[in-house]
Amino acid sequence: MGFSRLETALVGVTAILGITLIIVVAVWASEGGDSDGGVSLSSSGERTAHCMLIKDPLNGPDNLTGTVMFTQSSAETDLSITVDISGLDTTSTTHGFHVHQLGKLSPDCRSCGGHYNPKSVNHAGPTDDVRHVGDFGNLEQTSSGNISKTFTDPVASLYGEYSIIGRAIVLHAGADDLGQGGNAGSLASGNAGPRLACCVIGWATST
Repeated sequence: MGFSRLETALVGVTAILGITLIIVVAVWASEGGDSDGGVSLSSSGERTAHCMLIKDPLNGPDNLTGTVMFTQSSAETDLSITVDISGLDTTSTTHGFHVHQLGKLSPDCRSCGGHYNPKSVNHAGPTDDVRHVGDFGNLEQTSSGNISKTFTDPVASLYGEYSIIGRAIVLHAGADDLGQGGNAGSLASGNAGPRLACCVIGWATST
C-alpha cells in the first residue's frame, strides 16, 4: 500500500529535522559545550587571561608599560593575578588597582567607566566580605618605579556570570582608601585619583 502525498511529505520533513539535530549536537560537542568570546571553553580546567597595559594619554608617565596575567584552575579556586609594571614616576608609591566596568580604552582610560560592580554594593578592600568584584586594593612600587607582584583573589573569576573577561584593569595614580574615607567617592572608588594606565582583559590561550 503506497503512501499519500501528505505522509510522504511528513516522512521527508522528519528526516531533515533529524539530520539537523545531529549536526547541531555534533557542533556543540566539538566546541566543548561552552564558548566565550569566540574561544572554545570547557566547564572545568585551567583558564588563563592577560592584559597589556597602555598609558593613559592624559595622566600616564611616558615610559609606563606593563602586563597583568590571570590564571584560575577551576571555578572553585581563587584567581591568581601576576602584575609586572615599569616606568612609573616617584610622585606616589601606592596605587589603587581595580577591575572596571567597560572594556573600552579610547580616547583615554576614563572610557573604562566605574568599578565593575554587578551586585551594586559599596567599594571596599580585597579582604572585606562585601566589596566590588575587582577590588584588588593597592600595589606598591619600588623606588625605581617598578611593580612586580603575584597575589590571589577569592571573588574575581574567569568563570561564570560575573567573569572579568572583557572588563578593564585600571592602575590609579594614588592610594585606594578601601572604602574608609568617609565620603561618597570612597564608597564608589576609594578616592584613588587619576588613571595612569588601563587595558582590556582577554583570553591568553584557548582553554
